[in-house]
Amino acid sequence: MVELATADLHIRETEGSNRGPGIEKYWSATSYPGGYEARQPYCAAAVCWWVEQAAKDVGYTALPLLRSARAFDFHQWGKTNDSAGRKVSVIAKSDEILPGDIIVFSFSHVGIAEARSPKGRDVQTIEANTSPSSTNNEGGGVYRRTRSRNLIRAIVRITA
Repeated sequence: MVELATADLHIRETEGSNRGPGIEKYWSATSYPGGYEARQPYCAAAVCWWVEQAAKDVGYTALPLLRSARAFDFHQWGKTNDSAGRKVSVIAKSDEILPGDIIVFSFSHVGIAEARSPKGRDVQTIEANTSPSSTNNEGGGVYRRTRSRNLIRAIVRITA
């Protein structure tokens, strides 16, 4: 997933809010394919796409894919599949974060961890529908971000 997200770091909104080359593909991984036309926020759609593509790339068909365009749904997806033993789990917010962990933020946003983050340290992520600046979360493209742990609502880990 990290490789897929890294490859998308060039994607930018160039045709108005939540529009531009590369963004539309994310919506195919959700149950809301009209999200692009409706100019909806696409952070969750991008993470759904990265998860779906990574699962395909490694031939992992047992993973129950989330097809939602809502960031907070990743937390519920993790809890539901953790209890069913399906290789998806929610880990403690204070635990070490690993590359590829899905980071659900308390402000209804989601991204993936790009690098290992020891307990208590900020997390380095790749996020869609964000900006490169720590003062603006309103979109702009796919960017690397460093965020404080106190902004994390949940950490979802996929294990194969």
